[in-house]
Amino acid sequence: MHVRTGLLEGNVGWGRFLRRKDVDRFVEIAAKRTERVERGKKGKPVRWFVLSDNEEARRRVEEAGKGVVWTSNCTVAHTKTVSRSAWKCSVVENYLLSECDYLILTAKSTFGYLAKHRNEAEQSNIFPKS
Repeated sequence: MHVRTGLLEGNVGWGRFLRRKDVDRFVEIAAKRTERVERGKKGKPVRWFVLSDNEEARRRVEEAGKGVVWTSNCTVAHTKTVSRSAWKCSVVENYLLSECDYLILTAKSTFGYLAKHRNEAEQSNIFPKS
């Protein structure tokens, strides 16, 4: 899943991509999907690969999905403002995201858009609730 908040320094803030309460919708969808998959594929554990541009949002998802969350240790930053190594890490994260079997993405995020177009997986797109 990719939770794009817009909260990076110099960015647009809550509202453009998501609202704070929308983060819970990622968890709800992931939990329902996990339950469905685990019922059908016995013995094959589900993992949530979680990426976000905001540490708080990522932590909220990690806490809700204890035991199933996998994430990277890359710097949380936008590619336009970071070092070359952080930029490379972002590219690797995007390719890893595109390898997931099911995608839960922030609807207006280019990062998620790129990942989903390298993948034929089912997806859910989260729009900000008014």
